[in-house]
Amino acid sequence: MCDKDLMTVIADRVAINTKEVWTIEDTATYTGLSKSQLYKLAQAHVLPYSKPSGKVIFFKREDVISWLLSNRYASAEEIADTALQMTKRAGSGAR
Repeated sequence: MCDKDLMTVIADRVAINTKEVWTIEDTATYTGLSKSQLYKLAQAHVLPYSKPSGKVIFFKREDVISWLLSNRYASAEEIADTALQMTKRAGSGAR
Protein backbone atom coordinates (compact mmCIF):
# COMPACT_ATOMS: atom_id res chain seq x y z
CA MET A 1 0.00 0.00 0.00
CA CYS A 2 1.47 3.34 -0.96
CA ASP A 3 1.51 6.37 1.33
CA LYS A 4 -1.37 8.03 -0.55
CA ASP A 5 -3.59 4.96 -0.14
CA LEU A 6 -2.69 4.72 3.53
CA MET A 7 -3.49 8.40 4.06
CA THR A 8 -6.87 7.92 2.34
CA VAL A 9 -7.69 4.95 4.58
CA ILE A 10 -6.70 6.91 7.70
CA ALA A 11 -8.74 9.94 6.60
CA ASP A 12 -11.78 7.72 5.95
CA ARG A 13 -11.50 6.10 9.38
CA VAL A 14 -11.19 9.46 11.12
CA ALA A 15 -14.20 10.79 9.19
CA ILE A 16 -16.31 7.78 10.24
CA ASN A 17 -15.54 8.41 13.90
CA THR A 18 -16.77 12.00 13.66
CA LYS A 19 -20.10 11.20 11.99
CA GLU A 20 -23.28 10.61 14.01
CA VAL A 21 -25.06 8.82 11.15
CA TRP A 22 -23.37 6.15 9.07
CA THR A 23 -23.99 4.71 5.64
CA ILE A 24 -23.82 0.96 5.10
CA GLU A 25 -20.23 1.41 3.90
CA ASP A 26 -19.26 3.41 7.00
CA THR A 27 -20.82 0.78 9.24
CA ALA A 28 -19.08 -2.05 7.41
CA THR A 29 -15.73 -0.29 7.72
CA TYR A 30 -16.22 0.40 11.43
CA THR A 31 -17.50 -3.06 12.40
CA GLY A 32 -15.57 -5.23 9.98
CA LEU A 33 -18.84 -6.89 8.97
CA SER A 34 -19.77 -7.25 5.32
CA LYS A 35 -22.48 -5.08 3.83
CA SER A 36 -24.47 -8.26 3.21
CA GLN A 37 -24.31 -9.18 6.91
CA LEU A 38 -25.39 -5.67 7.88
CA TYR A 39 -28.35 -5.75 5.51
CA LYS A 40 -29.41 -9.10 7.00
CA LEU A 41 -29.10 -7.77 10.56
CA ALA A 42 -31.13 -4.69 9.67
CA GLN A 43 -33.80 -6.68 7.84
CA ALA A 44 -34.11 -9.05 10.83
CA HIS A 45 -34.50 -5.98 13.11
CA VAL A 46 -31.44 -7.01 15.10
CA LEU A 47 -29.58 -3.80 14.33
CA PRO A 48 -31.62 -0.57 14.38
CA TYR A 49 -31.57 1.49 11.20
CA SER A 50 -33.35 4.34 9.41
CA LYS A 51 -34.57 4.43 5.83
CA PRO A 52 -35.71 8.03 5.26
CA SER A 53 -35.91 7.93 1.47
CA GLY A 54 -37.26 4.39 1.36
CA LYS A 55 -34.11 3.11 -0.35
CA VAL A 56 -30.84 3.88 1.40
CA ILE A 57 -30.38 2.72 4.98
CA PHE A 58 -28.52 4.62 7.67
CA PHE A 59 -27.27 3.59 11.08
CA LYS A 60 -26.87 5.78 14.14
CA ARG A 61 -23.30 5.45 15.41
CA GLU A 62 -24.46 5.13 19.01
CA ASP A 63 -26.91 2.32 18.07
CA VAL A 64 -24.18 0.37 16.28
CA ILE A 65 -21.72 0.74 19.17
CA SER A 66 -24.43 -0.20 21.68
CA TRP A 67 -25.28 -3.29 19.61
CA LEU A 68 -21.61 -4.26 19.32
CA LEU A 69 -21.22 -4.05 23.10
CA SER A 70 -24.45 -5.89 23.91
CA ASN A 71 -24.51 -9.39 25.35
CA ARG A 72 -21.34 -8.71 27.35
CA TYR A 73 -19.65 -11.49 29.28
CA ALA A 74 -17.90 -10.66 32.54
CA SER A 75 -14.22 -11.48 32.94
CA ALA A 76 -13.10 -14.08 35.47
CA GLU A 77 -11.83 -11.26 37.69
CA GLU A 78 -15.21 -9.48 37.60
CA ILE A 79 -17.03 -12.71 38.47
CA ALA A 80 -14.65 -13.35 41.37
CA ASP A 81 -15.13 -9.77 42.65
CA THR A 82 -18.91 -10.12 42.48
CA ALA A 83 -18.79 -13.44 44.30
CA LEU A 84 -16.58 -11.93 47.01
CA GLN A 85 -18.96 -8.99 47.47
CA MET A 86 -21.96 -11.32 47.67
CA THR A 87 -20.18 -13.50 50.20
CA LYS A 88 -19.34 -10.46 52.36
CA ARG A 89 -22.96 -9.25 52.24
CA ALA A 90 -24.34 -12.69 53.04
CA GLY A 91 -21.90 -13.03 55.95
CA SER A 92 -22.81 -9.68 57.47
CA GLY A 93 -26.57 -10.30 57.24
CA ALA A 94 -26.50 -13.84 58.68
CA ARG A 95 -26.04 -12.73 62.30
